[in-house]
Amino acid sequence: AQLQALLRSAQAGTGRLVLVEGAAGLGKSSLLLELRERAAAAGFTILHGRGGELEREFGFGVARQLLLPVAGTARPPTGGDDPFEVLHAMYWQIVELAEVQPLLLVVDDLHWVDAESLRWLSFVARRLDGVRAVLACGLRPLEPVDEAGLITAIATDPGAFVVRLRPLGADALGALVAREVGADPDAEFVAACWETTGGNPLFVRQLSIAIAGEGIP
Repeated sequence: AQLQALLRSAQAGTGRLVLVEGAAGLGKSSLLLELRERAAAAGFTILHGRGGELEREFGFGVARQLLLPVAGTARPPTGGDDPFEVLHAMYWQIVELAEVQPLLLVVDDLHWVDAESLRWLSFVARRLDGVRAVLACGLRPLEPVDEAGLITAIATDPGAFVVRLRPLGADALGALVAREVGADPDAEFVAACWETTGGNPLFVRQLSIAIAGEGIP
């Protein structure tokens, strides 16, 4: 509901940075996918990119993922370009797109994004006021890779709306197990599942699949 409200605000011209934080398996990607689907239904242009642990050395790699589908014949940045002019030109593409229709930029696995793209995302995040755009990023807050402090700069932006995902409680875990195995588990079984998984939704689903596959009553 909170993210839906931010989409409505963006439609009215108030852009925002959104950070979805949580450990692996808590549902960051699922929540961002839901946000993309709702934004698309509301008439937003959707641009999506994902950081990769093995692609962090590719300069502007994630920025290109986001912009190339809509950039046409725009020239990509080169080593000889003035850094500010490059960031500003790429930012202005966002502004122009948002003037046509509201825009949602989604960056999953921010903790693995290349440094050049992080600088650009930070540049964009500080300039969303008055732009019909939402920049939504998913990240693991405890990832140690942030040599230049670029992720920290984005994660601590004072204008960011932060969603911190938590493990499932017992009722939610029981509902998820029931959905996956097709039967309502008793309280002792739910407690054992929580003890095994710590309430991590990904682990709960994998455990449920194993339970169903082995026919455990």
